[in-house]
Amino acid sequence: MIDINHPNSDFVFESLGYINRIKELCRIYIKQDFENRKKTFERMELECVKLKVFSEKHFKENSISINEITDKIISEIRILSGINNLTEVGRCAVCNSKLNTFDSRIKEVGMIAICEKCPSKIVDYTNKLEWLTGAAFI
Repeated sequence: MIDINHPNSDFVFESLGYINRIKELCRIYIKQDFENRKKTFERMELECVKLKVFSEKHFKENSISINEITDKIISEIRILSGINNLTEVGRCAVCNSKLNTFDSRIKEVGMIAICEKCPSKIVDYTNKLEWLTGAAFI
């Protein structure tokens, strides 16, 4: 558990915002057509760049590792952004995998659909970023 009175706690929470936006955009692009996905992937890349800049200032001791991982995320985003295959309705718009849908149990959120295939590397990398920034302790 994070100590909210620690002087770096605000930085940890802010870094989690960048990381969560990247993860959330993974849930969005899986349902978008090619043109809209390109915009979503651009937003994801921008979040990575912002996190890198933020980390260089506030997580100096881990900034090299954070930069390496965000570069891997950007690389994966660029690979995914080039995919424009025909997919079946109700399946991932990128890799055509079955979407897993579940109830978030949060009234404002409702049902959530995820693809367990094409965003898996990005999700793994963002999980590593949570440890490097301390956000895993929130």
